[in-house]
Amino acid sequence: FALPTLYDPFPNAVLEALACGLPVLTSPTSGAAELLDDRFGRVVDALDVAAQTRALHQLLNIPTAQVVPAARGAAASCDL
Repeated sequence: FALPTLYDPFPNAVLEALACGLPVLTSPTSGAAELLDDRFGRVVDALDVAAQTRALHQLLNIPTAQVVPAARGAAASCDL
């Protein structure tokens, strides 16, 4: 799931993607960036298309068995 945003204090879409066990790419100006770690997410500049491309390739190469539980755990740890 990719959401390179110029500004979004807390995008629910990222939380929903994590709850589904998806790897996530977002930008530093997204509040959801705080939820991500290298096991299932990448944080790159929203205007840097080359960095987004590299990050997406990296995310696609992480084994699903690693991504799904880590992403779901991050979503579950979010106290709304």
